[in-house]
Amino acid sequence: GGMRAGGAVPRGSGSERLCGGIEGVCTCPTTATRLGTGTLSSSPSSCQRPRRGPGRCLCSPPPTGRACGPTCLHPFFQGSCFLLACIVARLGDRFKLLPPSNLVLAAGSLLAAFFNFIGVFYAASSGLAHLAVEQALKGGSTMILFATFYWQGPRFVYGLWAYSVADAVTWGIMCYWLFHDAFARLAIASLLTLCHALPISLLRIYHLRHSKLLLRGDQVQYDALWESLCRSEDGLACIQHLRKVVEMIGLDKDNYCRQLNRQRADRLSAPLKEQYISMAHTQPIHHIFWDIRHWCMPNRPDKESGVSSFNQLFTASSVANLLLCDLVQSWAHRCEGMFMVEDGEDGSSDARFMKWVDILRHRPEYIPRVRRCTMKRHSRAMEKLLRSYGNNPSHLLDVARGCIVFESLAQLTNCLGVMITDSNVRVERIKNRLDIEYDSDESAGYRDVCINLRVINKTAQALGAELHVCEVQLLTLEFAKLKTADGHKRYVQSRNDRGT
Repeated sequence: GGMRAGGAVPRGSGSERLCGGIEGVCTCPTTATRLGTGTLSSSPSSCQRPRRGPGRCLCSPPPTGRACGPTCLHPFFQGSCFLLACIVARLGDRFKLLPPSNLVLAAGSLLAAFFNFIGVFYAASSGLAHLAVEQALKGGSTMILFATFYWQGPRFVYGLWAYSVADAVTWGIMCYWLFHDAFARLAIASLLTLCHALPISLLRIYHLRHSKLLLRGDQVQYDALWESLCRSEDGLACIQHLRKVVEMIGLDKDNYCRQLNRQRADRLSAPLKEQYISMAHTQPIHHIFWDIRHWCMPNRPDKESGVSSFNQLFTASSVANLLLCDLVQSWAHRCEGMFMVEDGEDGSSDARFMKWVDILRHRPEYIPRVRRCTMKRHSRAMEKLLRSYGNNPSHLLDVARGCIVFESLAQLTNCLGVMITDSNVRVERIKNRLDIEYDSDESAGYRDVCINLRVINKTAQALGAELHVCEVQLLTLEFAKLKTADGHKRYVQSRNDRGT
């Protein structure tokens, strides 16, 4: 196309109306934008291709068709994988061997990007610089789409926004290069992606705002109680003392904490393995593990091996929770801690708080009515696992849990010291929400001291639960009384709105 050896291509009809043949000038009757040198006709624009050099117009076909194959495979793989993903999403419940639909979409995007980059070399070798740049930019934006489909959770929405912006910028660059107008053509793919990302983001903002409005009344009550506690001299002194104790312990909320497996002795180096075998007969290890040479070292966490099984997590939690209940009662007995007691035998009437010491001494008939902290329900644990922890069970630290209520901050601080010095447990992390610098918006005004610990006594080691991390909450009586059943329902609804 373009120029012939003998002169200009004559103006005619059909495919011959390509170029007027003037040196440096593209006079295609469908072009209305000035490109390069010379002048252009003022007829309506549809071709709008720049000249590659003297005597050649880009509205004509390329000299070789090598770049067409990879360019055509890009939409083929994306379209076919979109269709296949819809089929997989429909039939996934019937056929368990089918991959997830998001992985199908990710594979299609990856193949499309691969052929985009192949097209870059073919176009460059054919002398089509504009097509090579276009394929390179499309390949980069398609890689963003691949990461978007591969990710799960909130990052999927971020990926949609990133792809929408990247595709719009890519299209704008090419339009400015070819047409000298960045808005000459609409970026259809960017607009379609934006139509998905924008409603999701707006709904997310709405639900986050709604979750805060649900707990605003409860937060006002919690903040008013905290301010009254800080205004009193005794209360402020106790708060500062508690903060110093936590800082002295050195296990703040930023300390990394996970559910870990035991370290395998059979995977150690030869000297360490021999040292363990010589000491192993004093450890409570079942003979089956000796027979299969699966030598796990009790009370030795493997920081490279986190718990990956949901069943394993709950099995260890059921054992650790029983051991934790006995320890919580002993701490409450020593530090005058309180538990919630049901007044009615059926547990339907209002509850009150009583000291564990008084229950044991004067009201032993109330022992069955003590409301104990049960294990986290399976449904809630799975919600938290998928919503907050990316399907990683090693981050679930509150399946086995306990709670102690105190009349004063001095008793609470004393109990913290007792727990730290108890040889039956090992404290891993302390979250001090009873701190002046703590942002109450993170917990809607609610404040307590949250302690993550492991029960490491011989019973726990013999049962294989010494590495399971439990949670114990220490809170004051005033904050405990503000926790009502209606308030908990609002908290659950707010939690569902946030998706946590």
